[in-house]
Amino acid sequence: MTRKSGKHYEDKFIKLLRDRGVFAVGLQPKYSPDVIIPQINVAVEIKSTKKDRFYPSTDREQYEYLKNQFINDWGQWRVYYGVYFIKIHQWKMFRIDDKIPYNCENGLDIELFLDVYGL
Repeated sequence: MTRKSGKHYEDKFIKLLRDRGVFAVGLQPKYSPDVIIPQINVAVEIKSTKKDRFYPSTDREQYEYLKNQFINDWGQWRVYYGVYFIKIHQWKMFRIDDKIPYNCENGLDIELFLDVYGL
């Protein structure tokens, strides 16, 4: 299996949204989320893992910014982690304040996430 960059999964996530007719755009700055979905005020930090759980605090500065400062900078946006679990080939969505570690069995399936927001 070849190693894929974080950008690969960001592109894959944006394509999944666009295939459903949802406008999403990627951001570049280090501590900003990777993808925003403006029509529902949702910001998504994209990650991938080969394991069955993910610890977002591995990049402590980014995690703290997204959890504590992002709302002040962006207003009433909600922040999610979109984690691609390679082992099960599925996207799972986690609110930033969900219990850590994010477990592939507890995450919100991407289809359900989109349905909840009417997308």
